[in-house]
Amino acid sequence: MYKDVAITNNSINKNTAYKNTIPSKNDNKSSNSLFIIIMIIIVIITGYMILNNKSKETVIPKEDTFTLIGNDVTIKYKENYVEPGYKYIDKNNIDLTEKVQVINNVNNKIPGEYKIIYKYNGKILTRNVKVLEPNSYDLVINYTLSENETVNHDIEIQYEILGETFASVELPSGNISKNNKGSFTIHNNGTYTIKAYNDIGHTFEKKIIVNNIIREKPTGTCTLSLFDNSGKIEVTANNQNLIKGYQYFYGNNHTDILTSNQFSFNTMDEVSHVILIDKAGNTNTINCVNIDKSNKEQSSYTKETFISSANIKKQYTFYKPSVSKREKVPLVIYFHGAGGLEFALPKNISSGSHFPYYVINPINFSQSDSSVVMEIITNIISKYNIDTKRIFISGGSAGSPTALKIASIYQNTFAGIIIIAGSQSAPSIDPAKLINTPVWIFQGTHDRYQMMETYANRINMAGGNAKITGINGYHQAPNNAFLREDLTEWILTTKLK
Repeated sequence: MYKDVAITNNSINKNTAYKNTIPSKNDNKSSNSLFIIIMIIIVIITGYMILNNKSKETVIPKEDTFTLIGNDVTIKYKENYVEPGYKYIDKNNIDLTEKVQVINNVNNKIPGEYKIIYKYNGKILTRNVKVLEPNSYDLVINYTLSENETVNHDIEIQYEILGETFASVELPSGNISKNNKGSFTIHNNGTYTIKAYNDIGHTFEKKIIVNNIIREKPTGTCTLSLFDNSGKIEVTANNQNLIKGYQYFYGNNHTDILTSNQFSFNTMDEVSHVILIDKAGNTNTINCVNIDKSNKEQSSYTKETFISSANIKKQYTFYKPSVSKREKVPLVIYFHGAGGLEFALPKNISSGSHFPYYVINPINFSQSDSSVVMEIITNIISKYNIDTKRIFISGGSAGSPTALKIASIYQNTFAGIIIIAGSQSAPSIDPAKLINTPVWIFQGTHDRYQMMETYANRINMAGGNAKITGINGYHQAPNNAFLREDLTEWILTTKLK
């Protein structure tokens, strides 16, 4: 029994010890209360310290504010002043701007410096205002011509007054205008004055010197110097510096307007006149005095060498007639036969006969040389006063087919075809290609080659114009045909249509 009691006591002790290690609910309540008390004490102390510090700061009482908006102002002459603004706010933040008194004595018509005064509640502010001097004055004169141009009519002058002080303008005529823009007309050259007035008592003026008006026609003299194969026109104008150009007329020709007072030409025209044109557009026609400075051409008979554009070298004899170098002269191209230059036209020339036309005798040419022949003709025309409407092609005997062939190739080039004792191959040329060129055939009455009469008929039947003249004798009977007056007259009067 004793043991049982002991055990019970031990159990009681253990329970008691356990209870001592676990806080009771009353202990927790005590701890929370203590924490709250400590936090309250900290808040109270902190608040006290803040309030204590604020009580030590300096308190500045609030005041009124009076301010200007913007800076000082500068305005142009007569420009309206625009107030930038101002503000008055009292210490209680009440806007009292409308109670501010503004003293403004700015006069925008009087340049200078001014002060605007702003007053309220004993406070004063000032703003500086500057009125500028009037803008610089200018008088602009305009008209459409430059100093180097001239006209033959009135000039309208445009003017404009620049500057804000403009009041009126006095024109060269004496008329007064209130407009700052306008125009007036000048009828003659001279010096003209225009005056402008402003509203502050100043006078401005500008002079205009006009020498652009020319109404008189240009005058002068003209001479035409006539040389052997050319002419030269020279003009002397009475007022050379006013002349714009010259238009030259000579014969049926004329030039465009040229600037040179001299003009040369390579024709035989004698009558000439010139139109003078001045810078203002006036014109005047003056006739030229002809002065003959030419010499008569001396006849000659030379042998020439020609190299074609295809580098073909050929020779020919060339006869120059004894005629005036200023006279347009026909040209005859004669193709010799098998006998060379010892028959017909070449023989006539070498024997001393004279002809009133140029003669080319190609040496040993054939029908295949047609292009070379045309180059030779062109070369001769460029050097001598050839009448290009009176170029004739001719052939004797074996040379006649060559003449006919070239005429058929270069149609409308030759004024006529002359055949001397035509050979048997002549009829092979198509007669239809010769209908636009007149043909004159000379044939011996006893010539064995009698087909030329038939060939002439074929040309005529095709619509051409061929005639045949028989000369008593054999093949060489027509050798002197070029000495006939009727043939010479035919060459001088027949022209290419």
